[in-house]
Amino acid sequence: MSDNCGCDHPSSNPANGSVGGFNKKCGLVIVLAFLLVLAFIIFVPGPWNGTEHLRNSNLGSKLSGAGWVLYSREGCPWCTKQKAEFNSAELSSLKVIECAGNSACDSITGGYPAWKNIKTGIVSNGYLTRDKLNHMN
Repeated sequence: MSDNCGCDHPSSNPANGSVGGFNKKCGLVIVLAFLLVLAFIIFVPGPWNGTEHLRNSNLGSKLSGAGWVLYSREGCPWCTKQKAEFNSAELSSLKVIECAGNSACDSITGGYPAWKNIKTGIVSNGYLTRDKLNHMN
């Protein structure tokens, strides 16, 4: 007998790996399918794991509205990586200051990229993940 997963289900025969009509190969297929579904649930943003906001929000607008400005430098690999956290629409709504020869960056110490809140004066230096950026107020 064969089911829809292509596994044979002969009667119990420990010699061929079948116990109680259940083939070890079919069990492996079921376990792998379960792990695939579990990985999807854990790692793909969505309402099932509380991370849907990471995909569906305009993070650039949120940060700009809260007073955050990204200070960046051309040729800085961490600055490039920081900007890659945003899609094009988000990046266009984010206030970004390029610091090469820009006196507006004189107050930034500690390297780039840097985030400065123009409302509070708080400065955060270094690359931040999208999740950390989403929790900045």
